[in-house]
Amino acid sequence: MAHLEETFLKQVRKYGVDGCFKLQSYWTLQTSNAINGPGLAKLKDLVGALSDLQTGLHFKFSDLKAALKQCTAEFPDIRKQVHEEQRGDYEGTLASALLCICAHVRRLKDPTRFKEACSKCTNHEKKELFEMKRWVGGDDAEPQSPPGPAFAELEDLPSLPATPSLAATPMKNTLDEEAEPQLH
Repeated sequence: MAHLEETFLKQVRKYGVDGCFKLQSYWTLQTSNAINGPGLAKLKDLVGALSDLQTGLHFKFSDLKAALKQCTAEFPDIRKQVHEEQRGDYEGTLASALLCICAHVRRLKDPTRFKEACSKCTNHEKKELFEMKRWVGGDDAEPQSPPGPAFAELEDLPSLPATPSLAATPMKNTLDEEAEPQLH
């Protein structure tokens, strides 16, 4: 839990009290809601910080809430991000939102949900979502590996043009076309 607390404190120091937990639509989304691709893409830095702690993004509500309480004790003005009537259980609301964010990032591993999440995204946001997907082991990739050949799957999405380097490279036929098919 000390690592969670330190991660949250680093976020506050990096982005300031007003910018550290700008969750936008994720303040009110539930885990059962569809992934908000553009909203989730904007949270890449926060997700990355959490992914550094726990690759699968599996956290306990109580641990998140306790770490957030320590963070708001040190930076009480963080609570001013929400309306006064919502400040009573700020840490609990934020912990719930973070659990929702983590669940939505894990769902990116499903190809159908990934495409749905990207449907209203810009090309930049699609790349951000793809990177988050890789962090949690999407595409059977090693977590936190940089986008590589698997990035080509984004070319199938409607608004993302083919990468010039991939489109200009002729595909080499590795099969011997004259070989007889072998039955086993």
